[in-house]
Amino acid sequence: MSSPGEGRRAAWLPVRDHRFWVVQALVAVVFLLHELADGGLGTRPFAVVPHLAFEALFLFPLLYAALNFGLRGSLVTAAWVTLLMSLDITFSLQGMGRINLWAHYVELATLDIVAVAVGWGVAAERLARARAEVAETRYRQLYETARAPILLLDAEGVVCDANPAATAIFNGNLTGRHGRSLLPGGFPLGEQARRVLSLPDGRDYRLGLVSLPPGTGAASTQAIFEDVTEEHRDRRLATHYAALVVQAEEDQRRRLARELHDEPLQLFLHLARHLESLAETPGIPASAADRLARAHRQAFDAGLRLRGLARELRPPTLDHLGLVAALSGLLADVDEEEADLHADLQVTGEAVRLAGDIELGTFRIIQEAVRNSLRHAEARRLQVTVGFGADELRLTVADDGRGFTPDEFDDLTATHLGLLGMRERARLLDGDLEVRSAPGAGTVVDARVPLRTPQDVANGGANLVAS
Repeated sequence: MSSPGEGRRAAWLPVRDHRFWVVQALVAVVFLLHELADGGLGTRPFAVVPHLAFEALFLFPLLYAALNFGLRGSLVTAAWVTLLMSLDITFSLQGMGRINLWAHYVELATLDIVAVAVGWGVAAERLARARAEVAETRYRQLYETARAPILLLDAEGVVCDANPAATAIFNGNLTGRHGRSLLPGGFPLGEQARRVLSLPDGRDYRLGLVSLPPGTGAASTQAIFEDVTEEHRDRRLATHYAALVVQAEEDQRRRLARELHDEPLQLFLHLARHLESLAETPGIPASAADRLARAHRQAFDAGLRLRGLARELRPPTLDHLGLVAALSGLLADVDEEEADLHADLQVTGEAVRLAGDIELGTFRIIQEAVRNSLRHAEARRLQVTVGFGADELRLTVADDGRGFTPDEFDDLTATHLGLLGMRERARLLDGDLEVRSAPGAGTVVDARVPLRTPQDVANGGANLVAS
């Protein structure tokens, strides 16, 4: 039985490989040839051969050991060469000049350095190859056992390989099939990255594409299908719930606006007319007439305020004339109420009537942005732009107010229900909303939503708010 020390030496040195011992024997043969050439054995049969040529022969066993056994083999072989040559130099000191002595040392050091450098490079390459093989093995294990479907595609989008999960879902051998033929609609995979797709097993997956590094074979892209069925269902439920909340809020606004218009507003207007007629009654004292006139103006102003409140809750212009007319009325009221602020509406593209949820949602977004500007911006100019594109509606509300810092914006986003409400309304319309601001540079609210007309809804377009 070998001792632990012997086991460690056997693991470090390639002592069980007969080639290693052949190399060491070859070093001894070269040394003997060197001694014969040098006359160290009493004869010089190779006197016509240059002296350094025999020392250069050590390169062959040194390089062979380095290339086949790596750093360990090159170190041991270089040590063996150094030992033999050191003995030769030691016994030849008396007949060797200083220059020749240094030449021997330089040549010996050069041989050792070359051997160790080559051995080091070979060892590093082998280590890198071993690590790559381990990584490949681990990746292959993960690839084969992953529950997520994974496809490996070449540069043309053709499947090179598929893991068992993908084979089970797509029902059969996928190698050689084009990736687009496996997905709904047949669109290129690049156009469907990060989208949620329904696969043949009835579950929802988000497609992720990863570019593979060169040298991984024919495959250039890895397609991973992440199961997001539960996440997608929860998101749909949350969106549906948010839509119901928004719808309930709008129903409440509509009911309050109708009740304010039908009862309190009419009562105030009747009261104002009655007070006006009393103030004009012949023979009434002047002091009483003045008080009745003031009461008439107060009742009339209260009626106007109620009418404005009802219009803000649910502007009838929005239902009857559309988004642009409702925004014109909103900004006209701002101009009338805010003497130091000029509000302007600009419409680009061809203005058309939109689906009811689009008109209502975008009006609320602009209404809230205008309200925020009036409350916080201290602006002198407010610009509202509505752009009608081919398939997109873009809304921009910009002011020249004081603006705010990113930290202030984060606080507002986290705590201000108005900003949260604008973002949620944009999301419910399948759009997005961005707020940009800087101290002293004003604030810009920019929203984009898909453009849908009443005809689109009649043809089957989804009404997100009412869904």
